[in-house]
Amino acid sequence: MKTNTLCSFLLSGALFVLFPAPSVTAQTLAYDATVDFSVTKGNPNGVWSYGWMPSGFGPLNLFTTALNPGNGNPQWAGWYYDNSPTIWRNLGPLAYGVPTGWLSLHPGPGQEPAVLRWTAPTSGSVKLEGQFLPGDGGTMQVAVRLNGQPWWSDSDAGTFALHTNVQAGATIDFAVYGGYWYGNTPLAVTISIPALRLDLARDGTTNIVTFTPPAEGTYVLQFTDSLAPPIPWTDLSTNSLAADQFFRFVHSPGSSLGFYRCRRD
Repeated sequence: MKTNTLCSFLLSGALFVLFPAPSVTAQTLAYDATVDFSVTKGNPNGVWSYGWMPSGFGPLNLFTTALNPGNGNPQWAGWYYDNSPTIWRNLGPLAYGVPTGWLSLHPGPGQEPAVLRWTAPTSGSVKLEGQFLPGDGGTMQVAVRLNGQPWWSDSDAGTFALHTNVQAGATIDFAVYGGYWYGNTPLAVTISIPALRLDLARDGTTNIVTFTPPAEGTYVLQFTDSLAPPIPWTDLSTNSLAADQFFRFVHSPGSSLGFYRCRRD
C-alpha cells in the first residue's frame, strides 16, 4: 500500500525510503469484521474465514453455501434446516436481537461453535477491540481464541480489548457456542497491526536512520542504491529489539540516491 507518493512504499511488511526524505511513518494495517464481511469474495475472504467447529472445538470447517449475495441479509449458511451454524449480517431492521448493520453468529443444533477467524497476514503487535451483544433470547457462550487456545471468554455477551505479538499465519477465532435455541449473537471487532516505523534524517552526506519496531524480534536494516531486479540489498545492521525500542544507525552511502528497508527475521 502506498504511504507517500514522493518517498516511501510499504511492500510485504518492509518500508522502502528514498532519501533525502523527511521522517516517514508507514500506515497501520487495520481490519473491520463487519465492513469486510462478504459472501461474494470467497471463503476465506482475505484475512477472514467463516466456518464452524465440532462441539468442544477442533478443526475449522469453512462454510460453502452463500445466501442472499445480491439482496436481503448476506449469509454463510450451515447444513441444518434453519441454515445453522451460520454467520450473517443484518442489513434490515432489528431482527432476532441483531441490530441493523451488525454481524451475527449462531451455533449449530448440537451446540457446534460458529466461528469467525482472522489470520495474521504478517508478524507484528496485534490489537483487538470488540464486543458481543446478548442478541436473541438464548444464553450462549462467547470466546476469543488465539492459535486454538482460550484467550478471552464470557457468558452471552461481553466487551474485550486484547493485545499480543503474533507471527504471520497466527489465527484468532471469535466463537459463539454452548447453546442453540434463540442463539443469534451479534459481534463487532476491529484488529490493527501497527506498521514498521523507519525515520530518516540527512546531515550532509550522512544519513541517520532510526527504527522503532512494533513487536519484539530480530530486525535487519538493509540498503540499496538500485531497485532494478534482482535488487542488491546490503545488510547494514542486525539487532534483537524489544517492542517500541528505539534504534539509531548512522550511514554514509556515498551516493545521492538510495533506499532503506528494515526486515524482520
